[in-house]
Amino acid sequence: YLDELTEGETEAFECRLKALDGREFWVVGNAVVTGSRHSGRQLTYALLDIDRRRQAEAQTQQAQASLSRIIEAAPLAITLHDAKTLAVAQINHAAATLAGRSEQDLLGASPEELFGREQGEIIRRDMQEALAAGAVTQREYRLGEGENMRVWDARFMHLAGTTDGSEANADGSPEQLLLVASDVTEHR
Repeated sequence: YLDELTEGETEAFECRLKALDGREFWVVGNAVVTGSRHSGRQLTYALLDIDRRRQAEAQTQQAQASLSRIIEAAPLAITLHDAKTLAVAQINHAAATLAGRSEQDLLGASPEELFGREQGEIIRRDMQEALAAGAVTQREYRLGEGENMRVWDARFMHLAGTTDGSEANADGSPEQLLLVASDVTEHR
């Protein structure tokens, strides 16, 4: 950097360092050429320990992978929604089968697109209540008509942080809403 950078120019980098106690950790840094004509060119480094951030990112990725496996393998209908738009962010096979479309077709769908205008508006209101509640919210829905009518026990839970590693909103409001539903027609 001393030879390559012009004065005042900075170069960002990441590297692994070893502390005096033998612990190795990652830092992100900036190198900038400073100095005066009298003292000659010098490099100034600004370093920030990012090891904990990297560990948290790795844990978040592991949690996301686990959640994805659970969502997909569960026999229940499970959807994960964006808290602001209520659009589907993730959906499992059981929920896609219930909606009668492919999982890919349902990504980004609104409650109205999933359940029809009338039922979708009811479910949207219930989702908004669940976001405000701070606890698991349970509802029961009758979907379909005639012999195809099914009774679904639905549970909504707001997630204060996201599974992709981003933070909750600055005011602490949830970023995602989890919907888990089971067919309870036979029980009723």
